[in-house]
Amino acid sequence: MCNLSLAIYNEGFDEGICKGLSHGITGAIVLLRKNGFDNPAIMEMIMDQYQLTLEEAQNYLLILKAG
Repeated sequence: MCNLSLAIYNEGFDEGICKGLSHGITGAIVLLRKNGFDNPAIMEMIMDQYQLTLEEAQNYLLILKAG
């Protein structure tokens, strides 16, 4: 592969990883909510499991609340 092709491939690969991780985090939040966990507990769990900052965890919860 030439350098440009490799760079494009890597960019697409990284984007796919990010989308997959985001999908997994939102899925975990949905499952935790269905099992009765409140937002503070969910935030703590996803911050620990996915090494998220407080702001990142809050954003995931807000996105799902809006959707």
